[in-house]
Amino acid sequence: MTLHQELYAVDSGKTLAQNIDRAWGIYTDGSPIPGDRGVAQRFLIYAFDLKYSNNISINDQLLEMMAKRNLYKAKNPEYVPGLSPKHLALNPDELQLDKIELGQTAKNPKIRSLIKKRELLDVNSKDKRLDVKDNTFFMDPQLRAQHRVHIHDGRFYKDRSPLSTTSYSSHGKNGFGAFTLNANGELSVFNHFGRSDKFHSTMNAGSPVVSAGELIITDGKLQVINTYSGHYEPSLFNVYRTLEYFIEKGVDLSSTKIQTFHEISGLGEKFKSKKISRDFYEIPAKTFLKTVKQELDSALNHIQNDIKDYQQRSLKNMVYAFKDFCIGSTLTEKRKSIAFKVSVEAIKLQESVKGDPKPENMNDFIESIKTLKLENEALSGEHGKKTGSGRLSQKLDVFLQKALAVQALGPTLDKIDEHQLKKLW
Repeated sequence: MTLHQELYAVDSGKTLAQNIDRAWGIYTDGSPIPGDRGVAQRFLIYAFDLKYSNNISINDQLLEMMAKRNLYKAKNPEYVPGLSPKHLALNPDELQLDKIELGQTAKNPKIRSLIKKRELLDVNSKDKRLDVKDNTFFMDPQLRAQHRVHIHDGRFYKDRSPLSTTSYSSHGKNGFGAFTLNANGELSVFNHFGRSDKFHSTMNAGSPVVSAGELIITDGKLQVINTYSGHYEPSLFNVYRTLEYFIEKGVDLSSTKIQTFHEISGLGEKFKSKKISRDFYEIPAKTFLKTVKQELDSALNHIQNDIKDYQQRSLKNMVYAFKDFCIGSTLTEKRKSIAFKVSVEAIKLQESVKGDPKPENMNDFIESIKTLKLENEALSGEHGKKTGSGRLSQKLDVFLQKALAVQALGPTLDKIDEHQLKKLW
């Protein structure tokens, strides 16, 4: 077997990370075999999905990537720089997720928070019990590598060839491959025959994943994706995250369809799927992504307009100001100061989501609103007023509710397939 075949083969007993280390050694130390250094370099470009640039050479890009890998690989052997989904915002040494035992919670508070927000999916309790009862086999990274699919130049590859799932089968559907995407950015595609093989939990050794489900890939291009996984119970929000990740990797989604178990029409008339079979409805991925972004942007604009409305000096505001002047109080001016701070936070929020609004962009805004709400309540207490009764307090409550509603877009979408999940097995 040639070096080229060994580095790209998924059944070599080596993981992508291990082959990266081997190729780097050949590239930097040389090889007695003519041409091997070039083979190693081309593999590293493929593995890191590097792009030729006028600003930084391929060699400098490789040096940067390997410096990052070498810094963290002791704690996370499978860490490959640039592959982890950015929205997780985890340090490289936090990406290697451990199995969470039945009745336990993740040790890392960041992981617990991501699971709570449904940014990471843990195996549901029922299937955890069955995995324990049946002594379910869990794969190690070397075995999982046999099912690894790599995204390079916007296409899906396996064994250095564009992937087609034509020969795959999942839950009795020929042409579909089951998949998982874990926090390290390892995308695994495999045959799945239901509860008998339990591959969705087996693949990542029972640890949380970013997403799971089924997909159809033809000649390296994504055609269909769904949320069919009883172990992880993914939602449309997780599909959103998966597609977002694929876009980051340059995947063209212009022909991709999302399939669900029932009609979707929860985000407006334009966001409506059509029935394509007895069990499935379908919607273009582009329509789905565009509509989610529009809904988020609309909600943010609504908040901003409410703030502007509050700040206008209406007759009512003038009456309150006059009253405060008469009794020597600066309460209204201080409340205006709080309202101004809210406006600043909203403007920062608006800037942060320009062109790409996401639910997590609401986090800082929500925390700021909560802080300003406490500041306003303290102000009321200083002046002997009942907390929560003033106009600004009520307005802050409205802002907070709207912001939380936007942040909860993911969990809202989680509920769409909830009653269908029981039918999976």
